[in-house]
Amino acid sequence: MNLKTVTILGSCVSRDVFNLRQDRYSVVLNIQRNSIKTLYGNALDFPEEVYNCAGNGWNARMLKYNAQKEIPGILAEKPSDYIVIDLVDDRFNIANFSYNGKNIMMPHYLGFQKFVESLTDGDGNTPFENFKSIPPESIGEDFLNDCIEKAATLLTKIYRQEQIIINEFMLLERYADNDLKLCEYPNRPGIGKMNAHLRTMYEKLEKALPRAHVIKMPQNTLGDPNHLWGLAYSHAEKSLYEYVLSCIDIIIGADHFSTLEKMYMMQSRENLLRLRTIERIENL
Repeated sequence: MNLKTVTILGSCVSRDVFNLRQDRYSVVLNIQRNSIKTLYGNALDFPEEVYNCAGNGWNARMLKYNAQKEIPGILAEKPSDYIVIDLVDDRFNIANFSYNGKNIMMPHYLGFQKFVESLTDGDGNTPFENFKSIPPESIGEDFLNDCIEKAATLLTKIYRQEQIIINEFMLLERYADNDLKLCEYPNRPGIGKMNAHLRTMYEKLEKALPRAHVIKMPQNTLGDPNHLWGLAYSHAEKSLYEYVLSCIDIIIGADHFSTLEKMYMMQSRENLLRLRTIERIENL
């Protein structure tokens, strides 16, 4: 089978899926640290080397793509067989500020914060004015609808909807530690609020792209304390990545014997059995 080329517009949740089957898929473009809410808008115009404050070359590129609003053009220049989208990085606050008379919006994550700090002088002054960090759930409905509409329009100019895969991942609330004890991530109520926002965004995106493939997140998915990238509410157990990969195999036609609905039911059932087993062990 020829390798299927894939673009990631999302997070490591989608990217890491393809590490499991490099003989079938090739990720040709990996765009993360991005928000659907800030794909478009006014761009910053700093020299490229300014963005190196974000860390390694990849982190600097992601910061630059966002700051200079390059993502739509990059997606159009390098289309692939399929594009996989998740909205995990829409959990970030939105930095809203003025620069040279222009209103700027960017995801407010660690790399962006390093960028701001690198431009801050000894008196605490930055070149940015009227700086606000807006929680995602405080974004207005009309603005959000406009962002989703623009994103869907962009995607359908580049891809047929049947080439678009929405990986409907939500933030995790619990994980099982190495002693098989169920633990909650810090700020669990905040995670619930964020997931409500992400769910709204997924629903809007899926409505705008009715023929796109949707991979539903199985119920009772747990986090992995031994994940390669560390313990975090976006780092799931390996079974989640295997499940998403199996769903993508169905979508591309490599698996003719199952359906997305069957895979969702099977994985949700397996997750529930594992959860019940852990709960029984805890009660011994």
